[in-house]
Amino acid sequence: MAAPATLPANFSGWDDAPPKTLPADFSGWDADEPTPPVSGGWKFADEPTPPVSGGWKFADEPAVKPQGPRGLLTPGNLDLAARPVLRNSDGSVSTEVSKSWNFDGKEVLLPTIVNGKRVSDDEAIQHYRTTGEHLGMFDTPENANAAA
Repeated sequence: MAAPATLPANFSGWDDAPPKTLPADFSGWDADEPTPPVSGGWKFADEPTPPVSGGWKFADEPAVKPQGPRGLLTPGNLDLAARPVLRNSDGSVSTEVSKSWNFDGKEVLLPTIVNGKRVSDDEAIQHYRTTGEHLGMFDTPENANAAA
């Protein structure tokens, strides 16, 4: 078995970028097969499942790439996994509590825990204006609140 010497006539490009290597278990295609094997190999994007737009893909690659929260205009610039921990009076911990405010027509989700300390709304806004740190910019307050 050998891989085709040229790309098929209906090849329209890669979904993202061409892989640098084929999977370790790739052994080529049989000349009798109408399309490349799906299991552990490659497939045409226009095959019935899973659908993708143009090009080739790994058979185990998701057909639809995950999207961000609804209405997200700009992703946040804070690493939520590295936030300081705030110990609450009831014994629980919080790493983030957020609220949104409208700045220049965008609903900006801001942290109200800054450097491990709960801050007032005014302090959260001032921190944003000083640092530019936010948890995302959204098209509506409803979408910002849903993401909070």
